[in-house]
Amino acid sequence: MVEPNWFTVKEFQRSPASRSRSAARWVTGPTCTMESGRLCRRAPSLVPGSSVARISVSVMSSPCGSSRSPPYRLLSDCEDRLRTRAHYCREMSSRWVRRPITVGGVTVAAVLLLVCSPLWLLLAGAMDLVRGRLRIPTVRLLCFALLWTWLELAGVTASVALWCVGRARDRRANYALQRWWAARMIGALRLTCGFVIEVRGADHLDSGPLVVLGRHASLGDALVSAWALGSIAGRTPRYVLKKELSFDPCLDIVGRRLPNYFVDRSSAAVRRELEGIATLASELHPTDVAVIFPEGTRANAAKRSSSLERMRARDPRRADRLADMVHLLPPKPSGAQALIEAAPQAAVVLMWHIGFDGLDTFSRIRRRLAAGPVRALVVFELEERDSVPLGEGFVDWLDERWMHLDRSVATAISESQSRHAGQ
Repeated sequence: MVEPNWFTVKEFQRSPASRSRSAARWVTGPTCTMESGRLCRRAPSLVPGSSVARISVSVMSSPCGSSRSPPYRLLSDCEDRLRTRAHYCREMSSRWVRRPITVGGVTVAAVLLLVCSPLWLLLAGAMDLVRGRLRIPTVRLLCFALLWTWLELAGVTASVALWCVGRARDRRANYALQRWWAARMIGALRLTCGFVIEVRGADHLDSGPLVVLGRHASLGDALVSAWALGSIAGRTPRYVLKKELSFDPCLDIVGRRLPNYFVDRSSAAVRRELEGIATLASELHPTDVAVIFPEGTRANAAKRSSSLERMRARDPRRADRLADMVHLLPPKPSGAQALIEAAPQAAVVLMWHIGFDGLDTFSRIRRRLAAGPVRALVVFELEERDSVPLGEGFVDWLDERWMHLDRSVATAISESQSRHAGQ
């Protein structure tokens, strides 16, 4: 973990005892004191402006200023413990602010889209036809938006009903709700946008727990994988998701009832995030699947170029090795490695797909719908667990498999184009 830079250079020029007292005041104000050479925190009120009222006692067991545990390391550990508790409390309190806004916004959007449907159908249809878009992509996208908002409200209503009957924490019930919701969303995509999705390999996976490393290319990757793993493979997936997805009401409510982990990508507490990812995979049952998207964001040419530039500054050898990739982004190994190492009994599966490329922004989705029906292929490839190295060799293995996925995607796209050109 990268140690937080708590001190200025001037602070390090001072004596250890003076330095630790100053740092304690700087980090925590009057709530942090020195007792018998130990840094203590007595159920304090947090610094003004914090959303948390009080935090329980946190006492460090090693003396401040010792050669084994220098003050800045003790303060870093102390702050990590405090931040973990504060993070949880802020998360709990923010839900009461976030959920009324998101659920209320979706409700307003659903009602407006339904009430105004004759108007926007006429205007969007006319706009598409005037521009020569005979497949009326704007109308299709708005029709899907209408179904999406009402499916969101149906999911939220069902989640509230589970809470009312005392089954809010019933995993089986929430997984059933997730399967229903994902299947209806896929049905809405088929109905409104003409999606045709073929899945290969999902029904021939090992019977034990799995860790899935997936390609990330579109807004719907988590949805499609949840549908394939839940409805087709009969599995119970748990996801590493970015925290921004909390603004989807169903993902926020039901997703937090299930053993998913929402990563805060802006957090400086890297160790805490990796521990959260590892916890997700630490107790996998035979039907469980832990899913992560190692690229970390949706792939496109601009992101690929910038990612390789940043990597070249840190690790030129690795950047040169991955420079030939055309469709995927360079994978970030830390989260995937934490997930795999936490589940030594789980088989490793690679998930890749074609057909969803370019569906990463709403303008690109509209252009893609105007071009013709979206035909997608989702493939699951089982890896031999013995072939997956741990430790230092993991990065090289992940890079090699990611280059393999990039070649597989390129081949599948070429075959698909040739097949449809001949029809």
